[in-house]
Parts: sequence; C-alpha cells; structure tokens
Amino acid sequence: MSSEEGFSDSSFDEIFKSYKSKLSRILSDDETESEHDSEWYEGTNDKQIWFNPNGNQPNLECFSGIPGINLSNSKVAKCTSPIDFYLLFFDDEILTLIVNQTNHYANQVMEKNQSERLNKWVPTNAQEIKQFFGLIMWMGLVKLPSIQMYWTTDSFFSQSFPRTVMSRNRFEILLRMLHFADNEKIVNPNDILCKLETLTDILNKNFQEYYNPSETVCIDESIIPFRGKTISRQYIKLFKLCSTSGYVNSFQLYAGETTNTKETSTINVVMSLCQNIMNQGHTLCTNKRYTSIVLAEKLLSLGTHLIGTLQANRQGIPKEILSQKLKQGEMIAREHKNGLTILKWKDKRDILMLSTKHSVEMVTVAGRKNSSIKPKIFVDYNANKSYVDISGQIKSYFNPLRKGQKWYKRIAFELLLKTSVINAWVMYNNIITQRMSILEFQQKLVTQLTTRKGDTDNASLPRPQIAIRKHHEIQKKSGSARKIRRRCKKCYEDNAKEFGRVYAKNRTKKVTTYCGNCTDNPYYCLPCFNTVHRNMPM
Repeated sequence: MSSEEGFSDSSFDEIFKSYKSKLSRILSDDETESEHDSEWYEGTNDKQIWFNPNGNQPNLECFSGIPGINLSNSKVAKCTSPIDFYLLFFDDEILTLIVNQTNHYANQVMEKNQSERLNKWVPTNAQEIKQFFGLIMWMGLVKLPSIQMYWTTDSFFSQSFPRTVMSRNRFEILLRMLHFADNEKIVNPNDILCKLETLTDILNKNFQEYYNPSETVCIDESIIPFRGKTISRQYIKLFKLCSTSGYVNSFQLYAGETTNTKETSTINVVMSLCQNIMNQGHTLCTNKRYTSIVLAEKLLSLGTHLIGTLQANRQGIPKEILSQKLKQGEMIAREHKNGLTILKWKDKRDILMLSTKHSVEMVTVAGRKNSSIKPKIFVDYNANKSYVDISGQIKSYFNPLRKGQKWYKRIAFELLLKTSVINAWVMYNNIITQRMSILEFQQKLVTQLTTRKGDTDNASLPRPQIAIRKHHEIQKKSGSARKIRRRCKKCYEDNAKEFGRVYAKNRTKKVTTYCGNCTDNPYYCLPCFNTVHRNMPM
C-alpha cells in the first residue's frame, strides 16, 4: 500500500508488516477477502465495465418447479399427525443407526470399565430411543436447573411426567452411552465431524426428499456454542439452505480448524449447499457474509440469480459508489455489462446491495403511519429473508441443549430435536388445514414419542412399575376474605400447646387457603401445608 512507502524507520517497517500480515489472517479467517483470490476473478477483473443502470439483466430460465411438500411421495400422503411428519426425518434408518451404535459403544465401555451401574446395562431398542428423545424434547419445554431434578421427590421441583417414561438411572446411562458412529472405524481422528457423518448424510437426504425448495432460497447459519474438550472450543457452525417458509432443505457443519478451510470458504459453502438446485431458475438470497461479485458471476453461469447485502470491502465494487455521500432516501447504482447491479441506498444508514435480478426499480411500501418509496431489490430481500429469521427465532424458544453434553450430542440434538422438528412443523401446517403453534406441535409430539405401543418391543428392557404417590392439594376459598378466613390448624395447635388456648385463639393468623382433598377441609397457611400436610396419606 502507498502509505507504507513513506516510513523510513526499519524497525517500524517490521512492526507494520507484522500487523499487516495479522490483519490479512483475520480477514481470511472471517472469509471476507480471501475468497476473491481466485484465478477466475483476477483474469476478468480488468475487463469489468460499470455504467449507469439500463435494466439489462440476464434472461435466465424461468423457475418451473413445484415448491413445497412433495405430495407425490407415498410416505407424505399417509401423514396426519405431528409424529408422522417428524418420523419422515427421524426415520427407521436413523433409529437403527442410533440403537446399534449405542449398544456397541456400551459393550466397548463395559469391556474396559466395571461398575454397579454399568453391570445393570440392558441393550436399548428403537421404541426406547423414541421415548428417550421425547423426554429430552420435553425438558426443553419444562426447564429445571439440572437433569437430576426432573426425578426429585422434593415437592418444590417435583415432576410426575419423567417417571412415567423411564427411571432416572436409565435416562442417565442412555445419555452416557448415546452414540452415532463406531469409534474404532473412524479413519481420520483429526476430523471431529466423522462421528456424525452418517447421521448428517441421512438427514440431508431426508430433508431434500420430502420438500421441494421455493423459487427464492436463503443461506442461513446457526451457532452451536460449545466449550468442551474439542479442538474447536468456541463454537460449531451450521450452514443451512432454507426455503422462504423456514424449511431447511440442506445443511453443512463447520467445526473450526479441524475442517478444511478451503472447502468451507463462503463461496464453496454456497456452491456445496446449492449443488442440487442449479440451472432450475432459483434465486439465492444471502447476507453480506456470503455476497460477492465472484459468487454472483458463478451462480449466473449456473442459471441462478443472486440477491444480497454487500460488504464495502469486497473487491470489484465501483469506487464512485463507495465514495458517494448520500442523503436519506437517495441512492446510487452501477450496472455491469453482464447485468449485475450494485446499489447503495440510504435509509437511516447506507445500505449496499447486489443483485443479478434487479435494476433500480422503486416501489411504494405501506408503513404503520405512512407509505414510503424504497428500491425493489431491498424490499424483495427483506421479504424473503424474514421467513428464515422467524424460523430461527422460533427454534430458540424451547432449547433442549444443556451444559456438560459432549459436542457430538449437542450437534445431534440440534439437528434431531430442533431443525427436524421445525421442518416437520412447517410441513404439518402446509398440509393440514387446522394450523398449530410450535408449542402445541411439540407438546403433541412429546406425548406421541413417549407413549408405549405394546410391550412386545420392550420385552428385553426392565420396566418396573412405579407407584406415583398422590399429594394433597391446597386451594383458596372464594369469596370475601373477611368472611371466609379461618385460623391455620397447625399454627393454632402449636400456639395452644406452648401458650394456651386463649393466646392461640387471639394470636393465630387467619388464612383463606385450605385442603380440598380432606372431608373436613382444614385450613392451613402455605408453610404449614407444605411441611406437615401435603405428603400425608390420603
């Protein structure tokens, strides 16, 4: 750079070069500039000509697909309930994989270690795995500080539902043994994602089989936070190709340094996720992390449009666009000879966008108070990205992930208990006339997963009958408190025993709460009821 030539101090030169090299590494890690260092881009950069827009966009093949649920699939036609749609993804192939690998891993552990709990291990089966995952999903709906508290007998945290599904010891040992691949057959131990390769391949196949992508698709990403014992201690990233309904059509995992950075550069991620939708007239919607002139040209050569926000430090952007100062509502745009348009528009701040489908058309947008005029490229981008953002927001509401889980279990729960559930919910609401909220959908799904269908499948599993102890329930008397309140029975007895009945009659507090399960309906304050009466035999 030119400013570098003006420094004469050699020591400062070394510091500056060191800083420059660190900066280039940061940019490479953030994947903002390195993706442009391709021979293809450098060879055409000098020939690029930008001029005022004239609406000369490329005429690609029109989208002719049938977006949405693949109704021609016989499995989809039979789906009527939440579990039917969910089991399209969490299918027999995945259940068999989990059952076999979990039992195999348990045998490997028992060969190396012996303990009282391990000696009680009984091989699991598909029905129990469904109940196990249903219980974890329920834990995302009903939050308690730790897993052990779901089986506690403490009346403050007591939950009756988990005991009806399985015992705490069985749940904990299943969680410990849960596995998705044979550790002894992993070829590359440095690639941590090998433990989930089979699972992700099956899920990707299932996601694409039952739902056709919409005309406009979006690239989205999720961060799975993790600070456990892996090479990547900060996060695991999930790249997703989503339809505008929020359905995830395909995905790709990234786990930091253990993954080939060349294959996971932003351009290669996009090309990998979109490989099955090229030359079909789709439009890809991306955010500024992925959008670049190189990507736009590559997608155009494969019959696919690109719309997206653009970073100002991307190579190839016309200088007059970057340098132009705009007032609110103004815009400046340049068009390339191949029809690619770069536009800067100022709303509350400068917004830089790229499109191979739009020129400088303006549309009127109705607001809450009044209407406004905005570029069509901006309006179309917001309309198509919003569905995916809403889906990501919904997914965060009932999160079953907890601290202390191994990294591959966290990813598996993310895919099987969040992404797959959202996909099943989207399909359910598209095909069933009576729409259902995500909360109600998960409630019904948990009930259906944890319900046992006969005892034939569970013959090998110990199923002790657990007697659920009934408790007295406190109730509040309706009516005027002045007229209906009575002395707390326990407080009155304690005061009478220590100070006499006259003192107890005058000083015992009066309450409006009583036990509705007892025939004489004794009145109790809440502390006395919880300590002496709630657990009394009925």
